[in-house]
Amino acid sequence: MMTPRQNSEPSSPATHSSSLLTVRDVADRLQLSIASVYVMIKRGTLTAHRLGGRNGAIRIRPEDLEQCLRDNTQSVVETPRTPPVTRVTLKHIRLR
Repeated sequence: MMTPRQNSEPSSPATHSSSLLTVRDVADRLQLSIASVYVMIKRGTLTAHRLGGRNGAIRIRPEDLEQCLRDNTQSVVETPRTPPVTRVTLKHIRLR
C-alpha cells in the first residue's frame, strides 16, 4: 500500500530555496553590495520579511524584487561633458 507521500513527486531542496531569496542572493543578482540591499530594505524600496523574530533571517520574495525593479527603473541619459575650466592668471595681483 502506497502512502500519499510516496505517490507525490519528491520535492527537491532547490524548489524550496528558490521561493525566497537571501540578501546575498539579491545582491548577487543586482550586482550590488550586501550593504546596498540592506539600505534598500531600510528605506522601503525593497520589501523584505524577517523570519524567526528580532534576529531572524531576512528573506525577499522574487515577486517583491521584480516589483522593486519595475518601480525604480530610470533611463540613463548621458550628459554632455563640460570642458575643463581654464584658470586665468593675473600677473599684476600678488597674494600674500
